[in-house]
Amino acid sequence: MLRIRKLVLAMAAASALSSGMANALGLGELTLKSAQNQPLDAEIELLDVRDLKAAEVAPSLAPPEEFSKAGVAFPTYLEDLTFTPVINPNGKSVLRVTSSQPLPGPVVKFLVQVMWPQGRLLRDYSVLLDQAKAQGDKPAAGNVAPAVTGASNYTTQRRDTLWQIAARNTQGGSIQQTMIAIQALNPDAFIGNNINQLKVGQVLRLPDQQQVQSIAQGEANREVAEQYAAWREGRRLGPRARQLDATRRGAAEAAPARIAQGDNLRLVSPGSQTSAGQAKALNDKLAVAQESLDTSRRDNDELKSRMTDLQSQLDKLQRLIELENDQLARLEAQGAAAPAAAATPAQPAAAAQPVVKPAPAAVDTAPKPVPAAAPAPATQPNGALDQILGNPWLLWLIAGSSILVLALLLWLLARKRKAQQEAEKHLRMARALEEEQAPGFDTDTESLDGVEVSEPSVTLSPAVVAASAAAAVAAEKVAAPAAEAAFEPDPYEDPHAALLAEVDQCLAEGRLNRAAELLEPAVGAAPERDDLRLKLMDTYARQGDQSAFAEQERKLPASEQNTAQVADLKARYPAMLGLAAAGLGAAALAAEMDEQYVQEPAARRA
Repeated sequence: MLRIRKLVLAMAAASALSSGMANALGLGELTLKSAQNQPLDAEIELLDVRDLKAAEVAPSLAPPEEFSKAGVAFPTYLEDLTFTPVINPNGKSVLRVTSSQPLPGPVVKFLVQVMWPQGRLLRDYSVLLDQAKAQGDKPAAGNVAPAVTGASNYTTQRRDTLWQIAARNTQGGSIQQTMIAIQALNPDAFIGNNINQLKVGQVLRLPDQQQVQSIAQGEANREVAEQYAAWREGRRLGPRARQLDATRRGAAEAAPARIAQGDNLRLVSPGSQTSAGQAKALNDKLAVAQESLDTSRRDNDELKSRMTDLQSQLDKLQRLIELENDQLARLEAQGAAAPAAAATPAQPAAAAQPVVKPAPAAVDTAPKPVPAAAPAPATQPNGALDQILGNPWLLWLIAGSSILVLALLLWLLARKRKAQQEAEKHLRMARALEEEQAPGFDTDTESLDGVEVSEPSVTLSPAVVAASAAAAVAAEKVAAPAAEAAFEPDPYEDPHAALLAEVDQCLAEGRLNRAAELLEPAVGAAPERDDLRLKLMDTYARQGDQSAFAEQERKLPASEQNTAQVADLKARYPAMLGLAAAGLGAAALAAEMDEQYVQEPAARRA
């Protein structure tokens, strides 16, 4: 399973990468159609357009951040540039670059950004605006006149480049030769001995024709390329070893040399034209190579960023898979725990049996605990239910657990009914015993010896009067418990009403220890108050204190009302049923002893 997931992720990454590479748009060479002091009009060739439409290609000037990364200045006049894609499905597609105003300076360098649905491309371009004018004003190679002798200087300004200065002072050579010659004459005018880092405010000594042509074209091209690469990489170059003759000799001094080497001069003249053409071709190839290098570097950076994005996506997918595995494990655990969760809410069902409550004093205002596990199965998703239904062992386990729970409920119900019957039997026997032990009004015959009865009136002796008074006192004692049992305290006059209210609030808030602390001294002070003792038993049942519950049950007077309320407490709190067997055994033993005690006086009287 893990191998299949890895294979799917790898295929997704490969498809995303291949789709991005299949539609890689490219930028070709720039063709200038305008001259200096005219609004810019140029075209950039679009490569590998394929099925792209003009609306899908979004060219623009690169952001200033990209200019800073590439080390290119971002003048404000570049914001006037407008880029318009012209897509020709059957021909050459170009990107038109125009401006509404003429651009200042002879050379303009800018970065183009092209975005399409599958990617993004950056490329820099350098435009020589006075190229047409320079080529038009350039004399033929055969008519090149020697440079005018004399000193020629130039003070560098801000935004000047050595390329611009050399383009205006070629002296019959190439721009690369002129740049190297200027560097040789002014080594201190450059930062790090690099022609791409010209200092501002330096007075440059410009070379003459002889000094420019003394440098070979191939050597000049190699030197320019090396310094350009060092500038792009941020390397510092050492001092240049080339030294030029800075003395400006006149034509008269140079004439003998040219006369002595006349044949060479005649052969060099056509060779100069050939070398100039070769130099231009090499210069163009060098520019193309540099642009291709920049394009490749940016493509590599873009591919690296895409690979980083794909790696982050793969990490996210892996995390999602791990989360899904954890969720499936939790669902399986919940499915295994389903029988236990189903058995939890089944126990309070015994409390649903109707129990007669004869007095409102036993009404429990505290909220009954609701089992929290009941709604858990409803929140399980369909996947867990399908797994449960598809597992026969789990179904058998659930069925067996349900049968056991049902049998337990039936056994508890039968046990409760039996306990109620035994309690009622014990209560009837206790009442019968109490009635037999009640004092009668039988008098001893010997106490009537001194009594004289006359016909007109009845005179009672003091002994009879005393016996009658004793019988009245005994009758009052017999009637006193019945009167106390029938007495129900008025809640408005009950001194413990505030205590009971506070206890109910504590039970509602779950502060069981506080409720027990309030009730225990109250029961000790008023042991005849059955309602306080029952409330204390309710508190012990909530706490699960079986021994304290049993102790209060033994102290509780036996009555029908008390028995019913105790049975209700045991039904609501099944943990207290553990003492039912002991209570029933004690009740049966007491009933047996009472029956034996009742039968013995009857036998004696018989």
